[in-house]
Amino acid sequence: MNADELDRNLDTIRRRLEAMDAAVVDALSDDPTPSELPIASPTQSYAELTAFNDRLRNEKCWTEVDLDAALTPELAAKLDQWRSLQRIPWSTADIAAVGLAGMVGGTCVWFDAAIDRMIRQWLKPLNQTRLIQAFEKSGKQLPIDYMGPGFGGRAHRVKSAGHDLARPFTALRQIMDGQFDGIRWSFGERVTATKAFEPVQSFEEALLRWVMHLIADVLTPMSLPIPGFSLLYESNSQTISKFAHHAYAGIRPGEGLNLRSALVAPGMTAIATETVVRTHVHLTALRERGSAELTGQEARKRNELCLAAHSLVGAASIGKAVAQGIVFEYGVHPAQIRHVNFPTLIMAGKAALQVASDFSAERRAAAPSWDELLLDLAQPWQLDLACAVEATWATEC
Repeated sequence: MNADELDRNLDTIRRRLEAMDAAVVDALSDDPTPSELPIASPTQSYAELTAFNDRLRNEKCWTEVDLDAALTPELAAKLDQWRSLQRIPWSTADIAAVGLAGMVGGTCVWFDAAIDRMIRQWLKPLNQTRLIQAFEKSGKQLPIDYMGPGFGGRAHRVKSAGHDLARPFTALRQIMDGQFDGIRWSFGERVTATKAFEPVQSFEEALLRWVMHLIADVLTPMSLPIPGFSLLYESNSQTISKFAHHAYAGIRPGEGLNLRSALVAPGMTAIATETVVRTHVHLTALRERGSAELTGQEARKRNELCLAAHSLVGAASIGKAVAQGIVFEYGVHPAQIRHVNFPTLIMAGKAALQVASDFSAERRAAAPSWDELLLDLAQPWQLDLACAVEATWATEC
């Protein structure tokens, strides 16, 4: 069912009902004249009804469609609401836009390591500025930066709750108490370790020094761990702990899964993919309707296109991570998870929820039955006639 067919059918039915009303009035007049009403099959599918109405329109030369005359304002509003929930089929241009978005995103995925390396080079001069050097100096001798036995190395930040953005209260408590608390593994045993430092007297000073320390750290090649990774490192499973440690440490410094590598380049990829799809949808609306503002139907199609595009890019990123594990000279390494584009997968999940919600809303907004339409629209005498027709039909059957 398309919109043009529906409009033509509504207009034709309105004209046929007017002709029937005129025939009844003429039959009840003092000087009745024969009326020539079109005779349709008693049982018609929607396609047969459409074909019959189109033939009748050609015979009667009904070229104009007047929905204002066919529908009351309330019914017109209901029709607009129903239409806004219907799905628009994809066109060839839509498929091409998804392909273009997937190609742009896939290219970003292919060069994600090079892009991250370029970003590290851009951040290096910033890390040498006097301001960042002052921030780094203010964070010295904090408990969260303890690098004693079992807590040192380039991946020391994943071993400390103080560098985990998901554990701010633990970090501030350690700074104010002047005591480092951590977990390390020794010969397969999970060991709790503590180290005393000079306490910080006020919460405000502790918060300021913690924030300055994190700003200085996030600009370094190792950046900061993914929020929650310190909890994985401190878990009861040594396998999970090793995964968190090696995923953050990487094969070389800065080439593991950290806050920068997980958000900056992948985030740019997700934004580029979304931009291609949204630009296509809004330009299509502007070309077809003269307005870039999307209708409900167009917004639904945008969600579908975004889901397809983000799914393509997300699948490409997962494929690259798997391929790295197959062809890499060291075999599978936890750091290869850095190639999985988590922002794109999150956007794909969000789009999937929107598509499911749109489909559910369409199913809830079912069109009224013919009996409901008859009760709402028919004249009183038509209701009796309908009952008589139904009774006659039941008797003959």
